[in-house]
Amino acid sequence: MKKLFMLLTVMFVFMLSSCSSNEESKKKESILDEYKVMNSHSEVRVKDFIYRIVSEKQEYANNEKVKIYAELEYVGNEEQVTIYHAASPFYFNLKEKTRNYDIVYGMNQPLVKTTIVKGKPLREEYFIGNGSYSGDDPKEYVDFMKKIMDTKRLPYGYYILNGNADFYVETVKSGKNVQIEYNINSPIDFKVNE
Repeated sequence: MKKLFMLLTVMFVFMLSSCSSNEESKKKESILDEYKVMNSHSEVRVKDFIYRIVSEKQEYANNEKVKIYAELEYVGNEEQVTIYHAASPFYFNLKEKTRNYDIVYGMNQPLVKTTIVKGKPLREEYFIGNGSYSGDDPKEYVDFMKKIMDTKRLPYGYYILNGNADFYVETVKSGKNVQIEYNINSPIDFKVNE
């Protein structure tokens, strides 16, 4: 009788925990349903450059690798152009809206030059796992960031990525070297489901 009672107790606890887990999953899905993905890709032209930011999907499954890339294409009159930038001309500033968390994109700031051939876009994939937190941040945020850095995956949520290409080109005007600065921005959004 004692064994039967223990077995029933264990089964009851297991059923309760699975119901609770299922309810939490439904709650998360319901929160995500409040958000609609509007732009999983974007393209902006500024003078002689086209900047693209693309999420390969509007919605990703839990633990699926999120695939995002940025491109910068030169479409001017020359055969190629040299741009000057930090370690990369691309910045990926990410915000998870259901929690209102910013995922900071850090980068080294050396001066690098890159030659872009007309019609052959410079392309870079967004690396998930970048980010930071401090001892002053709330525990929930620290846990969220640790999960991203450890798994290289984004937890469930609705994300807005503000893509940015920041660089300059040098040209000669009236016999003087002149820097023309570019800071091209464009947002995309996507979801990671539970």
